[in-house]
Amino acid sequence: MSARRLTPVEEDVLALGLNFAVVPRVLPKEEFVQRLEPKLYHMTNDAASNIRVQITEVLRRATLPASNLTKNKKDALRNLRADKSIHILKADKGNATVILDRLEYDNKILALLNTSTYKELKRDPTANIERKICSKLSGFKKADTKGNKAITNTGTKKYHGTTPKF
Repeated sequence: MSARRLTPVEEDVLALGLNFAVVPRVLPKEEFVQRLEPKLYHMTNDAASNIRVQITEVLRRATLPASNLTKNKKDALRNLRADKSIHILKADKGNATVILDRLEYDNKILALLNTSTYKELKRDPTANIERKICSKLSGFKKADTKGNKAITNTGTKKYHGTTPKF
């Protein structure tokens, strides 16, 4: 749907799909550690330290696989990213990639927003919804500590003292 003509290499890159993962140039060790640390917070100090040592050793020995794109394909991908006159997105149906002119895409989005389907909110309701959910969850937790079965597993029947094996 775009007036832009793609080179054969750009077509090859887009044929890989929007979920194609390019091998990074460097291993994101810091990001990995940052995502791991909050999970260790709830563990004992000994267990957390043991996991940190093991993760450090694994990351120290880790190497990246060979690049999964040729230099031409990397250049084509860089050119597609840099071209601000187009918008690349997944098709509504099928496993296809669609290229739209940026102006055409913006006009379609504005047309959708100008219908009666969407309305502008006076304020962001996220905090209120989060507060209600936390209140409900803490209510379940309080009921469980009092000995009440707030949440029970009634969907499984026991046969001869064990659950059925599937």
